[in-house]
Parts: sequence; structure tokens; C-alpha cells
Amino acid sequence: MTESELIHNNPWNPASRWGGWSWSEPRHDEFFRRCSFCGSIHPEDLAAEPASSGSCLICGKVGWSACFNRFDREAEDEHSYTTDGWYASWADFKYGWPHKFYIEALKPHDPDVLSVLSATSSVKNINQDNRWVLIEDLTPEQKRIIEISGWGRSRETDYVAFQFWHRPNCFAKFYTEHLKDPNISQEAKDTIERVSGLHFEWLEDGRVAWSKYQVH
Repeated sequence: MTESELIHNNPWNPASRWGGWSWSEPRHDEFFRRCSFCGSIHPEDLAAEPASSGSCLICGKVGWSACFNRFDREAEDEHSYTTDGWYASWADFKYGWPHKFYIEALKPHDPDVLSVLSATSSVKNINQDNRWVLIEDLTPEQKRIIEISGWGRSRETDYVAFQFWHRPNCFAKFYTEHLKDPNISQEAKDTIERVSGLHFEWLEDGRVAWSKYQVH
């Protein structure tokens, strides 16, 4: 078995069934590579980004839940959990183990890059809203962004207008299976486990064990 076959080799849906997997190049409005099979951010790219210290920069509570559930909050003190870096938001254990987390507060390297926010196929949705750009009014740059973002794969008649924005955060997820990739540095793996709070062990019989991350 090759190193790449160690990842996504579940017998019920192996990547090899679809021609294998690889790391795709960053999209125009993202700085990181993604797994062509599961869409996971590359571990090295994630580990290189500033990680959250855990404390909310506004109220000082540690962790999203503590910030959200703080008992001493007052109406005028309402705020969202604001951190100094990315943090992990675990998905439910759909397959019986912590296989995936969503990455929150991952900042784009270039906040001025324009992205597609939304598209509509009905003119009813664009009345009284000047944020929409009609198909016939798209600039060459906007058309290029639509195409390279994947929206261009649809028929042009599918949409009558688009919305654009400068995204404040990148949307990314991480599949923990990539932590067993021998091509990923141990330093990157340790960083991801430390920030996410869980340590993983890949057993010889194919199973995976996990425990609370302990500082070395």
C-alpha cells in the first residue's frame, strides 16, 4: 500500500474507487490547499496559521461555550466570541468517532480579494436590493471570479444576478484522517491536536483511538 492509499482507504468508500486523491491548488480567494476527495484543508497549511489562545478578546472567557453562556453578561455586553486565531468546532460523531471539525476564525491572507457571495435565478429576489449585479451588468473581473469559483459550471440562464463580497473569514474543514499521513510533519500534527484538543492514535488493526490532548 502506498502512502497516499493510507488515507481515505475505508472499504465502504475508498478514494481509489474514484481514482485516488491529491492536494488541489488554492482557489483564487483562499491561501490553502484542499484534499480532492474530502475537501479537507492541508494540515501543513492549517498548522502554519495563527491559532487561538482560547480566550475571548472581549470578555476573557476561555472557549466559545464559556463566552456564550457567561452568567454575568448584560444586554449591553452582548458580543460574539472573538479570538486571536483559528479554533476547531467539532462535527457530530457521524461515523462513531471525531472524524471532522470545522475551522472557525480562519482569516484570509488578502482581505481585499473579491468572492461570490450568492446568486439568484429569480428577479423577485433582487428588487430593492442594489447589492445584486445583473448578468448583463457584470464586469470582466466579476465574470472571471464567477468562472474560477465554480459558479460558471452552471448554465448562464440558471442565474439572473450575483452578489459579491470581501469575505471576513475562510470557510474550511479538517478531516482527522489526514493526521495519519506520513508525509505530514509531526510538528503540524501536534499543532492541530493541541488546538483541537484531541490526540489520535492509529492502531495496527485499522481502528483509531483518541484521548484528550496532553501538553508534552
